[in-house]
Amino acid sequence: MIKLFLSKVIKILLPILLLMGVLEVALRRIPNDYSIKYSHLNNNAGKLKTLVLGSSHFYRGVDPSKLPQPAYNAAMFSQSIDYDYKVLVKFEDELDNLENIILPISYFSLFTNLETGIEFWREKDYNIYYELGEFHSLELSKRNGFQNLIRVYNYYLKGESYVQVNELGWGKKSGVASRYELIESGVQAAERHTANNFDLLSDQLNYLKKIIDMAEKNQWKLYLITPPGYTTYTSRLSDRQLNKTLEISKKFDDKFGFVYYKNFLKADFLNASDYFDADHLNENGAEKFSNAVNSFLIENN
Repeated sequence: MIKLFLSKVIKILLPILLLMGVLEVALRRIPNDYSIKYSHLNNNAGKLKTLVLGSSHFYRGVDPSKLPQPAYNAAMFSQSIDYDYKVLVKFEDELDNLENIILPISYFSLFTNLETGIEFWREKDYNIYYELGEFHSLELSKRNGFQNLIRVYNYYLKGESYVQVNELGWGKKSGVASRYELIESGVQAAERHTANNFDLLSDQLNYLKKIIDMAEKNQWKLYLITPPGYTTYTSRLSDRQLNKTLEISKKFDDKFGFVYYKNFLKADFLNASDYFDADHLNENGAEKFSNAVNSFLIENN
């Protein structure tokens, strides 16, 4: 009786498991920003002079074509400092010609990580496409079944692309936020980025120190930069958290001759038309900011 029951269960489950396997393979073969960036680094790490890391503030806000060449933007959504470190470790032995690392120290950078953030599910993308962490991560875990089928249909049958970045890794964004959008997104982002406690500070600080140690060992210059935000965002930030960020960043600038810090949080060369929301630059704003970053590198070269 038990054998008959198990046989029926297997007959039911086997086609489902096979379908899931085929769908998982199909999803992994769809090019995305993670696979594109990993491929570029894997093939070009030895040529790079400048490498941009960090979260969406730099993914959207830094155009590598404005920086010392060859340059590449390896920033991603919600990429926390510990993952910046893991990416560097992954390619450290290949970065033979690297001179500059540009790392954002945003208002939230020292007080959060990917796993505890609202986009914690992105961890699987590093596991799958950067070959970091656990091998059992699944693309199927990212969305529900219908969404996965739509994704496969759109790519394989309609030819839609899911790659947002250009050839240098920059995820540029067009569009200008309305006054209402700047207010609403400023309130929401400031609240989301303000930590309830400083429990993660020691961990992220430890990873930042590891990046500094790696830069010293490899004779890289490390540029720590606080990216800009519109006043509807910056006016709502916690003084305690912001001051801690500035204090730590300036401390590293003072202590290490190869570490340089610049605070662009309230950059006066940007205006409302340069943002697509209160803490992210649009394409025009990114061009201005990237030129300013390049000038900062030149000043300390």
